[in-house]
Amino acid sequence: MHRRLLNPGPACAALAIALVVAVAAACQVDPEPLAQNQNTQATSEPITSVFSGPDTTALPPDAEEVPPGDVGFADIDTGPAQAVLATTNIACESGFMRLDTSEGTFLIGIIPSANWDCNKALQQWNAVSRPGAKIGIRHSVEPAPESVLLVNSVGGSLTMRIKGLWRVPGSDAAIPSAQPG
Repeated sequence: MHRRLLNPGPACAALAIALVVAVAAACQVDPEPLAQNQNTQATSEPITSVFSGPDTTALPPDAEEVPPGDVGFADIDTGPAQAVLATTNIACESGFMRLDTSEGTFLIGIIPSANWDCNKALQQWNAVSRPGAKIGIRHSVEPAPESVLLVNSVGGSLTMRIKGLWRVPGSDAAIPSAQPG
């Protein structure tokens, strides 16, 4: 059995050539920008984004930076973490989430974004907590970015990317109101 090869004819050949020329023309690259890029050199500097938190110059003078670790958890070897800090008030002040507790006032620097700020964080916390619930704070800087995990005694938790955590002894820590939320 023989198969007959079809002859596409001159019209199909012309169409194929025109198609190849059109694709080649559409894919042409201006050589000038490429020549300019050949003079650039790679650097070993990491690309970083700047995430600004609230103005730390507004912190009370006796505010102490809290190192990474746990604050307000029961010292237990097994089982889930148990929050033990009594809270009297949780609010937003000048971009800081303020937690008034039995161990002093904790100020969390909230990093605002398009749909996130201290008020939104407080709204999320109130959705998983209740007034008077005890609280525990887990502050992490590694792996980056800096974050805080808030855990309460009623089974709720909230993790946030932050810019700093401070403790002010006592309960009269006042932050000047420079900005809402």
